[in-house]
Amino acid sequence: MADLNELTAFAAVARLRSFRKAALERGVSASALSHALRALEERLGVRLLNRTTRSAWLSAEADTPRSTAALRKLRRRATAATAVN
Repeated sequence: MADLNELTAFAAVARLRSFRKAALERGVSASALSHALRALEERLGVRLLNRTTRSAWLSAEADTPRSTAALRKLRRRATAATAVN
């Protein structure tokens, strides 16, 4: 099962459409973020992101109304948790 850190990392990449920007926002390297999300995809058995050297975007499997709503909810929760800390 994915932990909150992995899910918020995924949400950041999906929102920013960039591993580099998401990594800067999260204070980690783009390589570490990419490896973590690749491991998450392998554990879940589904490709979450399409990648090029310059951008990332939701895969067809991840870009559904249900998953998009879940991502919005996750972003709100992550933002609220960050505000509290």
